[in-house]
Amino acid sequence: MLKSMTGYGRHTGIFKEIDCSLEIKSVNSRYQDISIYVPRSLSFLELSIRGKIQKSGLRGKIIASLNLNGSNSAFSEYSLNKPMLESYISVAAQIKENYDLHGDLALYNVMNRQEIVTLAENQPDEAEFSNFILSLLKHAMESLEDMEIREGDFITNQFKEIINSLKEKNIKINDSYIEKRDEFILRYKERIQSLMETDQLDTQLLHHEIVVLSDKLDISEEIQRFNSHIEQFERFMNSADHAVGKKMNFLLQELNREATTMGNKANDSEISHMVVEMKNDIEMIREQVQNLQ
Repeated sequence: MLKSMTGYGRHTGIFKEIDCSLEIKSVNSRYQDISIYVPRSLSFLELSIRGKIQKSGLRGKIIASLNLNGSNSAFSEYSLNKPMLESYISVAAQIKENYDLHGDLALYNVMNRQEIVTLAENQPDEAEFSNFILSLLKHAMESLEDMEIREGDFITNQFKEIINSLKEKNIKINDSYIEKRDEFILRYKERIQSLMETDQLDTQLLHHEIVVLSDKLDISEEIQRFNSHIEQFERFMNSADHAVGKKMNFLLQELNREATTMGNKANDSEISHMVVEMKNDIEMIREQVQNLQ
């Protein structure tokens, strides 16, 4: 079963009147690259979130974000400095009396004085909150994986069509090779015969012609190895192991190498044309393989 590197997951929950939303998304990347975004006051969560993602074995660029909404009373609260407020009111009264000034203190005058009214950050219990967030992360990662598997199924269906096309082309190349092999052999036999009928036989040239005949015409091994690689690719497609993207990529390199050798050795326009189409199919698969775990 194939799994894509592209996906998105989200899960929400409430922790002491705080609406918490944890999102995780992934895009394709050669290596595991993890970015964590949490409020600065909750930076202690980064290590546990990162560890959870690393253990999952996910590959690609992975971004996890924690967003908090609603009442902030769980993590912060305003505090009143009563001695400072009383001193502030007393000084205001003295100024008003001694300097014959008019006007009354308003609430906003007091609220705007940071030394009187301060916002204090209250750290939640780290163990309790970490467990809560890791629970959200677990569910978000499950949603992410569901999407990656659905995308993997879509890619698998595309692969099946292209693999069938490659099998058909390889069969045609084999049929064409068998059909024309006798013609090629006859042509070389005539060439060798003409060399043997000369007054002075060039044995070195004759040996060269025989080597060319045996080596250049025979692409049966390449055809057989190509089929073997296709069978292995299909086993990867049906494997219970999700992380087969790198193995598939290596196998595609081998398929491309065998196809290139077929075209070079056959030296036949019809086979060369089919090899070009074959390599185009391989490239289509390779582009999709880059998106797999």
